[in-house]
Amino acid sequence: MNWGVSLTPNQIERLARLVGEKGWAAFDFLAHHDLTTIEAITRLFHGLPANEIDLTLDLLDDYIIIKNYTIAARSLMVELRSLAGDAPVLVTPIVDYQSERTKSGQLLHYEMSNFTGLFAQNRVRFLDDPKSNKCQRHEGVHVAVDDFIGTGNQFFKMMECIIKDGLRDNISHIAVICIQESAKAYLEAAGYQVVALHVLGKGIERLARRRGLPCADVLAEYERLERKTACAPEYNLGRDKSEALVTMKATPNNTLPIFWIEGRSKWPAPFPRPRR
Repeated sequence: MNWGVSLTPNQIERLARLVGEKGWAAFDFLAHHDLTTIEAITRLFHGLPANEIDLTLDLLDDYIIIKNYTIAARSLMVELRSLAGDAPVLVTPIVDYQSERTKSGQLLHYEMSNFTGLFAQNRVRFLDDPKSNKCQRHEGVHVAVDDFIGTGNQFFKMMECIIKDGLRDNISHIAVICIQESAKAYLEAAGYQVVALHVLGKGIERLARRRGLPCADVLAEYERLERKTACAPEYNLGRDKSEALVTMKATPNNTLPIFWIEGRSKWPAPFPRPRR
């Protein structure tokens, strides 16, 4: 492997250890059909100064990749069984009524439906549309499901569509694999109980705490790197400045753009969003 990248022996060892410990070789050839994960990350380092390579490696220490939803689906169903007690449970996906595409959260919804055996007979139902008559008639625990929540805005847009149609909001819980801390607080402040397997803080803020430096210093260093991507302003620090460090079935646009955006600069993103 030779990408014309000058890495120090320490950086080479650190990258190999990071990919090995996180098990990221399992994702070889998924983000790029001709690159292993370690090759894709190494390509990102081409032309970067040593401090920006170290910065990227520091951010990758906190990075999460979750492609297989089966184990997460079972874990969420166990959590829901515990909190619901004897109450009947309805599980629906978070729906984007403005889009015709299938959301990745619907795949999690399907995976969770394979574990209804964890509940007593007829105590849990899975339906596809919160607007449906069956959903509207439900009394008990009503869980909205998504795989990743960056801000919570998509959930509230769904609720606006439901209420605009003169229907009731009977959702009591939100179940999610990964959620940003700020989104969790936003949803909980609105009265919803959030069940999450991973609650993620902002990447730059977390790194600044680890380094024992003012956040502004780390942010300035990162922004110099991000400018090289030529990303659109709405994606600076990730959508809504979420500073997420996560890839799910696809990489959310809330994630720091150095990891997913390709754009007009042909940035060598290691975990690009699929072209649709």
